[in-house]
Amino acid sequence: MAYYEFNGRPLLYHSSAVLSVDSNTEFRMIVEDTQVIVYLTHMSSKSCISPDIAASIQECLTAVLEVVLKFYLSTIGKSHQMANLSNLFQIEVGEVCGRSPCMVSITKAKLQSDWVCDSGNEHSSRYPLLWVFNKTQEECPPTCPDIADVRLQEVPHDDVLYGLPKYLGYCAIQLGIELGVTMSSINETMVRHHKDMYDQISDILRKWKSSGKLNLQYTG
Repeated sequence: MAYYEFNGRPLLYHSSAVLSVDSNTEFRMIVEDTQVIVYLTHMSSKSCISPDIAASIQECLTAVLEVVLKFYLSTIGKSHQMANLSNLFQIEVGEVCGRSPCMVSITKAKLQSDWVCDSGNEHSSRYPLLWVFNKTQEECPPTCPDIADVRLQEVPHDDVLYGLPKYLGYCAIQLGIELGVTMSSINETMVRHHKDMYDQISDILRKWKSSGKLNLQYTG
């Protein structure tokens, strides 16, 4: 492991840094040649990553990079007033594929809901676009209520279900009844996962999704 100093004092970071955003979210930054690679990971699932945190980190790093470029241009006698700094670097988003990140331009991610990486694997643009604030829609269009009603009736993605148990309380039996799961199936869950309430909730959600039932019973 290399040891680096500056003015006789040891450096805390060199070429990479790992920081904790909160108890469940980790922020990692690696410098490789002319690239700055940033990872944001959540202990439970990538669906639990806060879009506000991801986009804020991206915008802060972009702003810092622009300031550095302005300083560099001024030191070599060039005016940064007329320069389009966005042409001096490129921002890409992506996700880990195997042991390395698969990246795509922000423009392509916005235009395509799915894309195929160099390894031939298909990726969804949903999570990579968490790095970018959606500033195009400032107010809800007239169709918002209809869209919301439709999405509430859709079966959630597996990543969403994975992060739900800790927010749904402790009573798997009540949840199963409200989701329309049969009592025999609920009893099976309680016997199989009698020591772990989160596993009980997860199993009930899995059975609900597998059954294809979309009806929810709301109790006041």
